[in-house]
Amino acid sequence: MVATLRRIGDEWSLTLDDQSLKDLGWDADRPLKIEKTPDGRGLILSPATEEDGGPARLARVREIGTKLTDRHESVLRKLAE
Repeated sequence: MVATLRRIGDEWSLTLDDQSLKDLGWDADRPLKIEKTPDGRGLILSPATEEDGGPARLARVREIGTKLTDRHESVLRKLAE
């Protein structure tokens, strides 16, 4: 598999094709753990686990975001105007 590194704003993005993601069993919202290879010249991508702050952390962040939005809805609407 070959992917292209692209600049998007102030960040970089690595785009993977749909078939590669399907083969790996990954979806768009899957948290990934990124590690350097031992020689420091590459990266290893793997699904994040609970210990890495994976799905449970993502669920907690979403829960906090929902509570914040519910609690401060009027203020957020004013800011959006």
